[in-house]
Amino acid sequence: MKLQKYFAELVGTFVLASVVAISIMTHPPVPGQVLAGLTLGLFVYMVGGISGGYLNPAVTVAMASVKKISVKDAVLYIIFQLIAGFLALYFTRWFIGGTTGVEKFPTDMVVWKTALAEAIGAAMLVFGVSAVVEKKVKEDMHGIVIGGSLLLGIMLTGAVSYGILNPAVAVGVGVPYTAYVYFVAPLVGGVLSAWGARWLFKK
Repeated sequence: MKLQKYFAELVGTFVLASVVAISIMTHPPVPGQVLAGLTLGLFVYMVGGISGGYLNPAVTVAMASVKKISVKDAVLYIIFQLIAGFLALYFTRWFIGGTTGVEKFPTDMVVWKTALAEAIGAAMLVFGVSAVVEKKVKEDMHGIVIGGSLLLGIMLTGAVSYGILNPAVAVGVGVPYTAYVYFVAPLVGGVLSAWGARWLFKK
């Protein structure tokens, strides 16, 4: 067992979730959507050669569904990614002092619209990942394509669902477990996208 790949997923997901949480708390001059895409893209370059740089249970499940990662690795990736989400939740609350405020929402959300938005956004991200995994993208463009896919997914869905698109990040920013669509819809959208990409890229 190569512990490095699980640690890489833990560190990358922790940083991604922390960046999103801190951007919600502090409203930095650079939009949070851009910071999320930039963070993911950078970690694809930094740890992609170790773990694949998934940093998202939805991506992990999607890649496992098309057999690009073993079930054993997928389960361990998801465990480490969710642990990273919890670490980010408590770290950012201690570091910044306060919460994101998301734990009080969504009181007025339309469930099906939120679910559809999260599924579509995750599908955009997984499509970018699939293009990289299927070697349709030059190696030096991997981080740009995947980070850009996340940014596009967030921009498309942010007005409806806040564009979280990642169950581990949902944990990290404090989304309540009762808002189950944030944990389920990205998985569904990601799997559908992975299978669609598999068909599209089939030789």
